[in-house]
Amino acid sequence: MFSLVKARLREEDGIALIVALNVMIVAIGLSLLVAWVAVSTNADSGVDRQRAVSVNAAEAGLDSAFVALQSMGSSTNPLPCTGSTTNLGNLTINVPDQPVVTRTISYTDMSGQPIDCATLAANAQKVPVRAVITSTANPVALAGATQKRTRVMQALVTLRPVLQNGFDNAIFANSSLNVQNNHTVNGNVGDDANIYSNGDVTCPNGALQQYHGNIYAQGAVTFSGNCSVSGDVWANNAVTLGGNNTTVGGRVISSTSSVSVSNLSGVSGNIMAATTISPTSCVSPKCTRGLVQSAPPAQTFPRIDKSLVSQWADAGYDVQTYTGTCANIVSALQNTYATTGHKTLVMTSCSVSFSSTDLNLYNDLVIFADGGFQASQQVNMNSADGAQHLLYWIVPADTTVTCASPSSTTWQPGDIYTGNKFAVNSPVQMMMYTPCNADIQNHSDQFGQIYAGGTATVDNNFDMDFRPLPVVGIDPASQSTLYYKVDITYKREVRG
Repeated sequence: MFSLVKARLREEDGIALIVALNVMIVAIGLSLLVAWVAVSTNADSGVDRQRAVSVNAAEAGLDSAFVALQSMGSSTNPLPCTGSTTNLGNLTINVPDQPVVTRTISYTDMSGQPIDCATLAANAQKVPVRAVITSTANPVALAGATQKRTRVMQALVTLRPVLQNGFDNAIFANSSLNVQNNHTVNGNVGDDANIYSNGDVTCPNGALQQYHGNIYAQGAVTFSGNCSVSGDVWANNAVTLGGNNTTVGGRVISSTSSVSVSNLSGVSGNIMAATTISPTSCVSPKCTRGLVQSAPPAQTFPRIDKSLVSQWADAGYDVQTYTGTCANIVSALQNTYATTGHKTLVMTSCSVSFSSTDLNLYNDLVIFADGGFQASQQVNMNSADGAQHLLYWIVPADTTVTCASPSSTTWQPGDIYTGNKFAVNSPVQMMMYTPCNADIQNHSDQFGQIYAGGTATVDNNFDMDFRPLPVVGIDPASQSTLYYKVDITYKREVRG
């Protein structure tokens, strides 16, 4: 009996090893399964991460384009356009997977019709345009992934031009600025009384002039007398700074020609010229020769049109049309329009001529006079109630008057001409605007601005405190675009 049991036990030798092997096989299988699940989960996680990173990168590409477009649109920094679809360049996002973002833009008018680059750059009417921006994120390929998780985001935006007001200069001469003898222009806030000319700026021999701002000229700048500028002197053509006491607080630049300076120590900034600089003893870094640059930023003479007078009404002005005789226009201004107590704009086809008589203001007053303005003998613009009032002498740009050549002695229709001892007394602030010529004669004082579509002439002992006045009714075609405001219509993911 016992022998039989022992024999059978001997027949089951090694079964424990078999069981152990089976357990190990199952454990290894389970381990492989766990590893496979882990690897698959990690791959899926990587794909999901890449998908999220890609869509965020593509959206960042759109946001970057929005920021860039908001600084574009000016003549020196136009909107990017090379064809029906324009490449905005690649954008590398410093995140995992290092996606490279490509971006394109295409333009249409507000009705959805495509716009060519020439029309976009001109935008003569300064109207809004639409743009479709496409941003594609291309990440690196993941090991084991069958394809990259490319994501595409697209946005439709409206680009609305933000226009330069055009009235931020103390004196604007669309032709030349001629100044005689003593003359000072003070700033409004610091040294911000800029002088701009689309022609030449001259300071004659024997003159003593001070400008608390910059001087920009598309022609030449010629100082024969002792003239001082607190900021830059920048001309497209030659700059000649004579006078042993001439000083410049900023730079002196000739974009295409030469610079000659009598008082080198009086120039605080650097001197740059396309050709020569005199004296030759001035060397780098103070003086840089042979540097051809762009002209000073161009400014178009802004047009104040009477056809847009409704904009003054929108700004709160009571618009009136004078229908009396031209002989009585000054009397009507003194006794009616300057005494209403509320903002008033009066339109007349007459010329307005003050002679030894004042205008005392109880309200802001805008005068649109097709025939121009003149003042002789001692004439004062006063505040009758001690409050600040704004006064505008405007010859509208759409007047029917034909501008004549400038004269230093006589008034011409459409001109603004003031004789001796003309004064704009604080707290009155005044703008003189004409598409023709402006001539400010001896011993005059003013708080405000002067804009001349022709030549601006300033004679002896004229002092001016720059005060920028608000202006509406400006023809947008005459305004420069500063930049575009970006209004987002939608931002969404699209199929790649």
